Amino acid sequence: MSRLLTLLLSLHALLAPAEALAQQRVAVLELTGDALDEDAMQFLADKVRSAALRHMDPNAWEVMTRENMLVLLESNAGSLEQCVGECEVQTGQLIGAHLVVAGSVLKFGSTYEAILRSYDTSSGRLLRSEEVSARDLDGLKTGLEDACARLFGGGG
Repeated sequence: MSRLLTLLLSLHALLAPAEALAQQRVAVLELTGDALDEDAMQFLADKVRSAALRHMDPNAWEVMTRENMLVLLESNAGSLEQCVGECEVQTGQLIGAHLVVAGSVLKFGSTYEAILRSYDTSSGRLLRSEEVSARDLDGLKTGLEDACARLFGGGG
């Protein structure tokens, strides 16, 4: 029964009404790297999704949730596994996103380094890249907020 429900949800997402299809989809993939535990990485990815909601026109852009992406990927035999570059674009295409955002967080000594990248899924072109350096998690959160404002400020 669960498989049937997943398939129905996937079909509903793909066959949405015409007015919903006028919106473009933004997919923020899970951040990669081993600088933080999984919960912290998911929290930071959610912060990026929240920033997309704040900085992008809600009439033009739909920000996909983690759950939306998982349902669509599971129905297409995919996963949110870590990948870089072309694979990130292909993941975005698989879930029907027009813009995909991916990133990583690493720690060098006592400094966190994060990078966010946005890609146009139709062309595969890297649109923008933003880097953040911080000494602690609070600084990283603040830096990511500023990076997201630049990343999403122009509407993608």
